Amino acid sequence: MNPILSSTPTAQAPRTAEALRLAEHAQRLEREGSVNEALAEYDLALSMLARGRPSAQHADLLRWKGTLLRDRGDFKGAEPLYAKSLDMSRRLPYAGGIANALNCLAIVAQRRGDVKQARRLFAEAALNAVHAGERRLFSIIEQNLGALSMVQGDLKDAEARLRLSLRGFRDAHDDEGTCWVLCNLGRLHAIAGDHEDAERTAQEALAIARRTGHAALEGLVELSRVESLLARGQGAEAEAACRRGMAMAERRGDRAHRAESLRLLAMIARERGDLERATRALDEARTLARESEDALMSAEVERDAGDLWLRRGEPEPARLAWEQAVRRFRALGAVREAQHVERRLAALAA
Repeated sequence: MNPILSSTPTAQAPRTAEALRLAEHAQRLEREGSVNEALAEYDLALSMLARGRPSAQHADLLRWKGTLLRDRGDFKGAEPLYAKSLDMSRRLPYAGGIANALNCLAIVAQRRGDVKQARRLFAEAALNAVHAGERRLFSIIEQNLGALSMVQGDLKDAEARLRLSLRGFRDAHDDEGTCWVLCNLGRLHAIAGDHEDAERTAQEALAIARRTGHAALEGLVELSRVESLLARGQGAEAEAACRRGMAMAERRGDRAHRAESLRLLAMIARERGDLERATRALDEARTLARESEDALMSAEVERDAGDLWLRRGEPEPARLAWEQAVRRFRALGAVREAQHVERRLAALAA
């Protein structure tokens, strides 16, 4: 989520004002799902600022483009933009820019599986956000920490942080932020087995995404619903939601969420007994997860691959996939998920 344009200083030369107008248009295109067009606008805006002195606006634009690349699963492209934004913000100094860049770098570290570094960066980002009076950013960081706790199985801490974040976004009448947190709360309910609450929360998030025309968020919410719909026996609706989410991921060139879509489609195909289709989808999901450096997705793919191999009647490949999944979940601190897979391994050995 990009901070609002008015969060930067208002004294602007004509060139800077035009660059920010282009960036605002890029953000609108991004919300609509027109990612390539948004990237072109960001590049044009950045070229207008490249010959000028470092500024808060320039630091923001670097970060916004980085986030668009990150959301497509292009961490290698995003990380240097975040680093440059952080360096520029520190030299100005620009406290809000420092906090935002640290938060973005923390997300990259988390997705790559460096949980210790992610928590350190989130904590530093939160301190800078408070110093800068960035209340919206503080809500974003709380949401991100809640999502991290959810991965690591601390559902109580995850819910507390997500509820705090949700209150902050609702108090600010921030629809986009509210939708993001609701999406994560829906996932939290699903992990806890509260699938009816998960679907109610997802429907609230979908209503916001559709009302605001935020196509990208709508696609992510659709994907968040799939496992709960399957758990409730609504296979047809689960597949429809997954394909809607996948269509948006493909339109955005988003490798990470395309990998998630394929993993979920593999799960649906496996439950229907179409094991060849499930295998093809999971193989493609594995490749995309690796390309997007998504450590959690890679662990989930190996766990599901073990389930699929066992369904195919091949216990040895299942064991190897599950052992790899356990190692990856343990590296992420995802103890709950690791233990679930370890129980599968124990049953296989019995």
